[in-house]
Amino acid sequence: MAMLAGVWAIRGYGYWAVELKETGQLIGRVGAWYPIWYPEVEVGWLIARELWGRGYATEAGAEALHQVFANLGVDHASSLIHPDNVGSRRVAEKLGGKLEKTFMLGDEELVFYGYTSAPR
Repeated sequence: MAMLAGVWAIRGYGYWAVELKETGQLIGRVGAWYPIWYPEVEVGWLIARELWGRGYATEAGAEALHQVFANLGVDHASSLIHPDNVGSRRVAEKLGGKLEKTFMLGDEELVFYGYTSAPR
């Protein structure tokens, strides 16, 4: 939590809590960040496993991308995803992400989805 709060304090943006509208239950986090070891602003999502497949990551990810392009002055953003994470790869594709390359983060290879605009 301190890291996520610190990103907001330093960068002025970061991850949001995702809650179910009906109940207020915290179900995950979605947003953007730009750690010094990443190549650019990344949009990411984490939703409780029992709620996968309901569109929450896609809906919140679309808003995160909208905010990135509207407010950060970037012309390209990314999502770095583990190659075996099929669900997150589908979300990235639904958001208009294109598989551009692989990216080594430490000793882990990730796939790099790039965005040049927010989904419509």
